[in-house]
Amino acid sequence: MDKAKSMLTALASLLALPLFAAAAETTLWYDHAADDYGLKSPLKCWEVENPNRTHKPNPDKAWEKYALPLGNGFIGAMVYGGVSTERIQFNEHSLWSGGPGSEGWMKDQNNHDAHKHLPEICKAMLDGNSKKADQLSKEHLRGIGSDDRNEADKNFGRYQTFGELTIETGQTGDTENYRRSLDLSTGLQTTAYTLDGAAYTRTTFCSNPDRVLVFRFEADQPGLQNLNLQFATPHNNKAPTTQRVEVLTF
Repeated sequence: MDKAKSMLTALASLLALPLFAAAAETTLWYDHAADDYGLKSPLKCWEVENPNRTHKPNPDKAWEKYALPLGNGFIGAMVYGGVSTERIQFNEHSLWSGGPGSEGWMKDQNNHDAHKHLPEICKAMLDGNSKKADQLSKEHLRGIGSDDRNEADKNFGRYQTFGELTIETGQTGDTENYRRSLDLSTGLQTTAYTLDGAAYTRTTFCSNPDRVLVFRFEADQPGLQNLNLQFATPHNNKAPTTQRVEVLTF
């Protein structure tokens, strides 16, 4: 439920931007990467996380307004679309604060009829009526717990960021025909551009049946993909918080 609200809030923000354009009724697109508009430091928006919801600043305008959201009910991700470095902030439904065992826990505060109202909320956003979409979201998508959201967070909990995956491509220089888009009818996010005469395409989606987040990197010439993956998380874990993965070349 909260994940659906976050997705709708992000899409509503996109619709309100003057630099945003709609190529078709259900396609959202930009001609710059998200980090071109905001902060570039990984996890910066989580370093200032405040337990009090009403006083939690998020300085990362790239996440807040320009990254494109994906989700499948189990995984939620914000995709930034950088050229030299792709950046993906994501969460997973089992990473949750509060819940059973926490003080003041109230069993099942979800609104199980929330999905019935998504079509009218989506229509309001696509019609440019963000106020109506926001009001409908408040009425139908929120939980049935305490009206005090900070108190509800302590008892019922909320999703936590899993971390950020960065994919270094090794591609530098000025790009041409850059475009990243999100097709709301298919949930397919695409980043495409031309660099040094080669055409690059990056496709991302979240599969609901398979419960996976999928990335595909393509180039129209051989030997141009040289990827280095890194993962960082603000949570305590047994392995180092930053992990490098073997370079993939193809």
